[in-house]
Amino acid sequence: TAFVKLNSSLAGHNARVARPDGVVALDYEPELVFVIGRRALGAGKKDALDYVAGVTILNDLTDRDAQKREVASGSRFWTGKNIPGFGPLGPEIVTMDEIPDPYDLWMVCTVNGEQCMRVNTRDQIWKLPEILEHFSRHIPIEPGDMFSTGAPGGVAVGKPNAAELFLKPGDVVECSIEGVATLRTYIVSPGAGH
Repeated sequence: TAFVKLNSSLAGHNARVARPDGVVALDYEPELVFVIGRRALGAGKKDALDYVAGVTILNDLTDRDAQKREVASGSRFWTGKNIPGFGPLGPEIVTMDEIPDPYDLWMVCTVNGEQCMRVNTRDQIWKLPEILEHFSRHIPIEPGDMFSTGAPGGVAVGKPNAAELFLKPGDVVECSIEGVATLRTYIVSPGAGH
């Protein structure tokens, strides 16, 4: 599923992200992000990585209750993923020459120092070649545009103890991707955010 992440939802490394009142199912979702380095229009799968300047990390924070309501109404992933601060990104861009294979990287997420997710990018459903070919067919993709490629699994939603795993004020979330970096986010109460 593709959706737009608004720039108003983005936050940086070490951001203090407020969990809004009424949001109880706040989920973590570390994702590998490809940062486009040159204009792509009609890009083919085989040369997709030639358009990439580098990679970084996104913690695609999601209000799962809002997401569930949106899916039930026929909408897709709009408000539940675009609340201000729900897109921690960074802390740096690693160039492609530093990443031997972007589809063999371990992604780890910890909450308060406890590992809650460990997955490999090889298990992603969609990879950049398919994504870029699809979206650049008729839409010019410009330098600085980013494609976040999703988490292959391991998020809180769907786990038997999901209610315990959902994020709450006071939690510290660290998303790491092998060879890329670690992105840290502090979940805080409303009024104490970024």
